[in-house]
Amino acid sequence: MSREDQAVGRRSGVVPSLRSPSEGELSPELMETVEALNGLADEELWRFAKTAMSPQASRELEALHFKQRDEGLGQAEEATRVKLIHEYERTMLIRAQAATLLRERGHDISGLLKSSRMTERLTP
Repeated sequence: MSREDQAVGRRSGVVPSLRSPSEGELSPELMETVEALNGLADEELWRFAKTAMSPQASRELEALHFKQRDEGLGQAEEATRVKLIHEYERTMLIRAQAATLLRERGHDISGLLKSSRMTERLTP
């Protein structure tokens, strides 16, 4: 369970699982996690809106993508890749929902957009 999910879960009483949702659907636990963001204070939402996947996990996922493309992955590597993709998607969903809520509450989130674009440009 990611730090974001643990923090949201602690504040809301929701403890999401890492079960994989069906293609194109969110797991009920992840839906509850996202919905729980509604009850958070703005300061907490800012923290979630600025959260990113750890640099180590990001590098590992990138390396696995390249290896998959170039030579293929074993079962354990594929399982790790899938787990990291879910972590990335979960992080981005929570981040996007936190930013949306902040915008709806009247906050200027343009700084979040600029920092996201900068991060994308810096990532090889």
